[in-house]
Amino acid sequence: MALFNTDSLRAPLTKDELTTLKRRRRDGEFGPVQNELFAMAIFVAVAFFAILFTLGNLSRISRSGTSIPFLVPMVVLIVLLGSLVYRRFGSDSHAAWAKIARFAEANGLSYRHRSTNPSYPGLIFGLGSDRASHHHVLGSTGAFADAGRYTYVTGSGKNRSTHTWHFAAFRLPRPMPHLLLDAKSNNMLGSNLPISLRRDQRVSLGSPFDDHYTLYAPNSYESDAFFLFPPNVMEALLDATSDYDIEIVDDWMLLYTRSHQDLADPRTWELFETIDESVVDGLSRVSQRYTDRRAQASSATPGEPARAIAAEGQRLARSPMKVLVSMGVMVGVWLLMRFVIF
Repeated sequence: MALFNTDSLRAPLTKDELTTLKRRRRDGEFGPVQNELFAMAIFVAVAFFAILFTLGNLSRISRSGTSIPFLVPMVVLIVLLGSLVYRRFGSDSHAAWAKIARFAEANGLSYRHRSTNPSYPGLIFGLGSDRASHHHVLGSTGAFADAGRYTYVTGSGKNRSTHTWHFAAFRLPRPMPHLLLDAKSNNMLGSNLPISLRRDQRVSLGSPFDDHYTLYAPNSYESDAFFLFPPNVMEALLDATSDYDIEIVDDWMLLYTRSHQDLADPRTWELFETIDESVVDGLSRVSQRYTDRRAQASSATPGEPARAIAAEGQRLARSPMKVLVSMGVMVGVWLLMRFVIF
């Protein structure tokens, strides 16, 4: 039996369905919509003043009998802006959010337009400010827990930047040592992850796995990584996870990518189903046989493995390398502007 029924993503929305979903969104059932309405107001205001400016110049043209070439790009800008507003707020007949909301309801899940400060323990979720998940789908039972778009903000003023990731979260049956699989397919000049980890935590699982991922495990947990990633789990990871970076932390498996993750595409949910049935199931099975002998906790049930993870295995050690590189780039740009350009 399929984990997710994607028929609701393939079938077109009826007018009545869309009307009902829009009403529920306005009522706040899917989360706050104030930011969206504020953005719409800004778009409308800019378009209004741009039109007034253009009409004023056209009036002067008609009186003087001359032409002003710069009005052409202004008219183009107005048309593009109007098209953007229509696509963003008016063309709800093809709105992806509505299909995602209908899909969630059909599968016993819930759709949220926006949720602030998601509490996952993964490395991207504790960075910056104004942290929020957008257009995401949550599951309250089973392994699948959440998937959507995630943003956070760093810096302020002219240096303010919004960072966007797409993620999926799966529950594991018990806590695990902190492990990170950095996918090489999405790297350019080094890792695309926002933090650096100490290089002495790298663990090789051999080819072909090492050709696709760089595995990090806490120091002295190398043998644990070999136990937790037997051949069947490694094969499932290579077959299923595309260009996601994968983090195992506490009792979560978290997937990250900067590439677009289209939750209105049935293939995305087919991929999640494959991950659930192969990777998560494989990790869950092997975790039941795993014991962290460094932990001092005793098993609650005689004969069963202790479920605690020692403190040194709970979090990977970070490196300041990315911070130092960023500071070096900023100093280099300042020197270039100070002594070369100016």
